[in-house]
Amino acid sequence: MHAPQIARARTRASAVRTPPALPAPLQGILQRKLTIGSVDDPLEHEADSIAEKVMKSPDNELSFSHAPPRISRACAHCEREEEQEKGLVQRSPEPGEAVTETLSRNLGTTGGGRALPPSTRVFMERRFGADFSAVRIHADAEDNEHAQQLNAQAFTIGNHIHFRRGKFNPDHHAGRLLLAHELVHTLQQGHGVSLVQRKTDAEWKNEAAAFETQILAAPEYKALDAVAKGNVAWIIAQARTKPLGDAKGQRLYYLFMLLKAITTHFQGASSGSGYGCSADMAKQNREVVDKALKTEEMWGGAYNDVDERAVATAANMVERTGEQGKKYKVDRTDPKNIRVRIKVKLNGVPDEVSKIKGLEDAIERAISMTTKGYYVDIVFVNASGPDVFEFTVKFCEWPNSGNWASSPVTLSHEVHHALGLADRYDYIEAHAGRSSMRLEMRLDLFVQQMRKTAGPRDPYSKMAYNNNPLLAEDVCAVAFPAGADRNKCIEARKSLDPAGVPP
Repeated sequence: MHAPQIARARTRASAVRTPPALPAPLQGILQRKLTIGSVDDPLEHEADSIAEKVMKSPDNELSFSHAPPRISRACAHCEREEEQEKGLVQRSPEPGEAVTETLSRNLGTTGGGRALPPSTRVFMERRFGADFSAVRIHADAEDNEHAQQLNAQAFTIGNHIHFRRGKFNPDHHAGRLLLAHELVHTLQQGHGVSLVQRKTDAEWKNEAAAFETQILAAPEYKALDAVAKGNVAWIIAQARTKPLGDAKGQRLYYLFMLLKAITTHFQGASSGSGYGCSADMAKQNREVVDKALKTEEMWGGAYNDVDERAVATAANMVERTGEQGKKYKVDRTDPKNIRVRIKVKLNGVPDEVSKIKGLEDAIERAISMTTKGYYVDIVFVNASGPDVFEFTVKFCEWPNSGNWASSPVTLSHEVHHALGLADRYDYIEAHAGRSSMRLEMRLDLFVQQMRKTAGPRDPYSKMAYNNNPLLAEDVCAVAFPAGADRNKCIEARKSLDPAGVPP
């Protein structure tokens, strides 16, 4: 008998109820009482550590020790979160305390349950490198009773994971983290879970076919228009050309991520086009913008116009053409001191437009403070023109190259789309499961990603992660067209790239 992972799920004090009686054939079976492991137990630290690792990395090769029969308490991280909740007054069992005999017998005869959902199983298996086909999930009323008596969010016995009501939630990060922690315990206990064995080509193909069937049978797919269905068909066709397997870049990976996209519901208006509007997105954008404006106010203008003054000294400005066919100016005389001026007209609700205009200096600072020898002066104007880039401000929509509605750091990325730079991050990983973006847009980005060629320097660029600097090739692409002059610029600026960036 092996014990569960328990994360203490403390609740308001309530009477402990006796769980339903066992079926008659089992009532006479006596097993050794389970015990509750301490949060300080090495196996708990191992489970916490591994759960966090697998949530950050697509694939992991992990090894596990084996535990004697007992109940392991759930993740300490989850406990810390719960301690911040209100009404946390119910007492938790002490480490090593014996579980009541009735509960011990009930837990010791665990059976039934349901398999992990296919998309969740693939998500976890390709990160753990383990076969979770034998894992069974329990989340009914009786399991809630048991979890309450154990004061737990979840606990694991062998290959059976029991959840308190509402805690089995693999579609959200906290739920996946808790599930990952519990899955570590199934491996520690070594019951019914094994390392994945090499599959035959036929097995991979059968699994891929099952994913395709699930995708095409999904109600969300059937509700798509012809264009979006065409994107799904294209993605499936391209996935079939990939090597068999479920690692990133292989066939099952794309099908799994496509299923994730299809089954992630857009939490916004059901009609419309583009990225789509949602109340959650509006709230999120307004909060980050208001926070940035408050920071600017606290600084009292101490850093105002720094970049304007740097660009104002430029003596050899030349015109270049960016997106929208609009012109911007750049002084590229010294590759290690490149200066840019871009005029921008914002369109939208006056209040939202005014807020973004108030972040002008903060946006410019987010560029010059991360990228050495590079300054951008953004000049907000009210009239259109051949040298004026125009963007919408719509807080309810996902920030993008056409929608300036976010923090200064994000907009320091977006302005460079106007200057001709492309994204360098993975659209599939970033957006497949994003509920604040319309499914049709996520599918379009999925197709774009499958057509892109990734480079080893991509993750180090601001065009991949907003807090990063722009790399030599980014800045020089703003300053020069492709060719010998750009290449010379790149060579001159490489010494300004951060340490550790691949050549």
